[in-house]
Amino acid sequence: YIKLNSERVRHEGDIMVEYSAIFKELFQLSAVGGWSFSMDKTTHDGFSAIGFPDDNLQNPAFSNQYKKNSKPDFSVTNERKTGFYGNFSFVYDERFILDGTLRFDGSSVFGSNKRFTNIWALGAAWNIHKEDFMQEADWISRLKIRASVGNPGNSNFNTYQTYATYAYNASLQNQFGLGLMVSTLGNPNLRWQQTNKLTVGLDATLVNNKLTALSDWYREVTDPLLVKMAVPSSTGSKQYITNFGKQETQGIEGVFNYTVFQKPENKSLRLN
Repeated sequence: YIKLNSERVRHEGDIMVEYSAIFKELFQLSAVGGWSFSMDKTTHDGFSAIGFPDDNLQNPAFSNQYKKNSKPDFSVTNERKTGFYGNFSFVYDERFILDGTLRFDGSSVFGSNKRFTNIWALGAAWNIHKEDFMQEADWISRLKIRASVGNPGNSNFNTYQTYATYAYNASLQNQFGLGLMVSTLGNPNLRWQQTNKLTVGLDATLVNNKLTALSDWYREVTDPLLVKMAVPSSTGSKQYITNFGKQETQGIEGVFNYTVFQKPENKSLRLN
């Protein structure tokens, strides 16, 4: 008999103010600012029982014992996040585009001394096909050059990795009560893992919309990394999570799609 229970409760909210306007039919401006917050609590519990006298008696009350070398399991995780943000978008004559984002985010998964960090991004694009000198090139439907730079941040880590935690050990009992063992070593100075990314790309739709091409050159620098360091067993734990090292990645990506033929009855053949 195996019984597993899992319960998740999530509360989240967002308070936002938005503004948008068009000036002289050439300038488009939009801006958003707000505050977001969330709480995520997950509870797990379960056990395995064996030794039933009859296959028809599946209630755990009829079992003889828990499964060998096992005992009931129970865990609770509670994660909280909050952040203030603002972003804007500016378009001039459908040719030039500029947008940006700035956030100030905090998460309980990081050290008590490094809860918050700044997250930002800035992007720009030029719709070349909207220019007057491109109007005679009827074989070009869309041609855009774009670039972006920013730091998205990353908080997808275990909830209690920055806390010093202990686990009860029922086999270590004395007149003072249950024994405790070190489960994880805390790190109150654990910082957010940050990746600064620069991307330059080209988007094109050509030959009467038959050929679509998207290409990107990118460079990523992650500093600092979050790594698990081995520690002496005398500490009571096997590893310690800290900020250490830097990682750099760069490369080129491309996606090409060509439509060989397309008929009105929704029949088509495409090569990717």
